[in-house]
Amino acid sequence: MTREFEVKKRTVSESRGSNFISRIPIVLNEKLTNDERMEKVQSSYLKDQVSFIKDKITLSPKLMKSFFNNSLENIISHVKKIMNVIQDVNIILLVGGYAESQLVQDRIKQKFANYSIIIPQDCNLVVMKGAMLFGHNPMSISARILRFTYGVSIHPLFDPKKHPQKNLYTDKNGVERCSNFFRKLICKNTKVPATGEIVTTVASPLYETQKNYLSRVYCTEKEDIIVVDESCELVGPLEVSVPPHVEGKWKAHVRYVFGMTEIEVSARVEATNQTFETTLNNNIFEEKFAVGATKK
Repeated sequence: MTREFEVKKRTVSESRGSNFISRIPIVLNEKLTNDERMEKVQSSYLKDQVSFIKDKITLSPKLMKSFFNNSLENIISHVKKIMNVIQDVNIILLVGGYAESQLVQDRIKQKFANYSIIIPQDCNLVVMKGAMLFGHNPMSISARILRFTYGVSIHPLFDPKKHPQKNLYTDKNGVERCSNFFRKLICKNTKVPATGEIVTTVASPLYETQKNYLSRVYCTEKEDIIVVDESCELVGPLEVSVPPHVEGKWKAHVRYVFGMTEIEVSARVEATNQTFETTLNNNIFEEKFAVGATKK
């Protein structure tokens, strides 16, 4: 019955006026007689939209369309939010099994009449084909829209005009600092090339006696954020160190590469010219394309 309903729902459209008829499985049909089913339906609010004839159930077009309302409203609302952020989009590509529904196609065309709506053949297979294409040739995708804002946690000198009072602390040298300040590296909704967007910073430990430095990369869906809070997720760390003979406060030039399936991080210590590298797995924060990625 589920498989048959899956096929039937793809025929639902705005203009369809005929009923939908589906066969009831034998096991389910034996549970209740036709009269018992009709009695239950007649006592419900669906009495004018559902009927039974022997081993078949008939649903009205209005009832079938109502099954789509919540999901369609959510899809339309989400797409509108994307369009408000990404201004240079003029094409909407419908993919996935749900895109085969005539009602989905009709509603999207109706709500986004100013856009070109493309519905590829075998749209239920497009996502799989795209993944295979990307696996064989990553450069087939020329750009991504970052879904998150990325930054690192640092401890700068406390500024009452910028930093929240609750993050104020005094370090062991008696200096007032802001704990877990979010130094923004790159903002969400930034369009970055598939070859990567490079961001560089300079990092150093708080104390001259420190021989290592831990850089923690966070991501958040917020665009404007001051300190690391509950909205932030730790993507991963990079630890940088120097040998004991290096004296005084040392610096490291840190390089981040965004836009690929993983975030590449490298740091070169100025005093020793030694380079530390790591790759941060970004799978759990997979960057999503806004209304499809830009292709070459």
